[in-house]
Amino acid sequence: MIVKEWLDKEENSNSEWNSIVQTRLKLARNMAGIPFPDNMTTAEAAEVNDKVSQAVQKWNETGLVKFTPVSLSALSEGEKNLLLESGIDFPEGGNSQWRKLYLSDSWGMAILTNGDDHFTAWALSHDGNLTETWEKLSKLDDFFSQYIPFAFDHEFGYLTASPLMAGTGLSVRETVFIPGISQLRQIENLAGKLARSGYRIGAMERNASEFFPFYVIENSYSMGVSEKGLCNRLEEANKNIEFVEDKAWNTWYSAHEELCKDKAWRAIGTLSYARSLPYWEGVECFAWIYNGIRHKLLPAQTKAKCLQLLKMLSTSYVEQKVQQEGLSEKDSNRWRAVIVREFIKAMNI
Repeated sequence: MIVKEWLDKEENSNSEWNSIVQTRLKLARNMAGIPFPDNMTTAEAAEVNDKVSQAVQKWNETGLVKFTPVSLSALSEGEKNLLLESGIDFPEGGNSQWRKLYLSDSWGMAILTNGDDHFTAWALSHDGNLTETWEKLSKLDDFFSQYIPFAFDHEFGYLTASPLMAGTGLSVRETVFIPGISQLRQIENLAGKLARSGYRIGAMERNASEFFPFYVIENSYSMGVSEKGLCNRLEEANKNIEFVEDKAWNTWYSAHEELCKDKAWRAIGTLSYARSLPYWEGVECFAWIYNGIRHKLLPAQTKAKCLQLLKMLSTSYVEQKVQQEGLSEKDSNRWRAVIVREFIKAMNI
């Protein structure tokens, strides 16, 4: 239940409605003089853990966001899946006993030792403010570098286990909601523009139905540019995405107004009364509801509240909610319907 409680804290955010659903920054660092985790010894893994633990304790004394250690061995598979779905993607297998996870006291930041790299830190947000999210992670990076000698090469930058991460060691990922661009089949044009900024775009769910206009944007390289430079490039691209999406949505909506309103309200009805709710049916309903609220076709709700609905559709969340992992598909669908009905009722739409 530790992970679910941590994730539920994000409900308190009051993010602005825009095309950006979530920002995830992931920073990889390694200690100088110690092999990458795949080739390190037990003693070297312990040294990494000691260094990070001491740095965490000093960080917690600063009065900023505090980190609490969480035993990975105590986490169930369902809890690990919840972390993965939220963007905290630590590796499976290997010497997992060498790893330590730290979660922030408020939702949005995490640290892992001895995963793919010695030190990995995440910063998550829903407000679309990439600069602010990076500043949080940058402060953490600067602070920890005072106590941990990070491996750095003047030609290649920060050294990481994956060559693709070398340079900045930063992975920038955004989930965006772009129904106008999607429905007018303008994704390829957007992909070309993003590529020139060093980013790529792909569908969030490859098996989704036709109307699930959520896409993931990620940097395609990490070398030859600063961390802040990577973020600035995407922020500039975001301005263009907002402009193009508004124009595309207005064009598509003017030709499909009744369809959009009907689908949004039908989705509310389905989630309000369903007694069995398969995951993909719930996801499609969510997309129409999110679109309806985003474009004021439905009564106003906060962005964070809507994203809570998407989170609770996952089987991992359902199992954590009812405290029973390994549910059959039939039972999972029934419990999902119960949880979602209660949530929709509380939204008072």
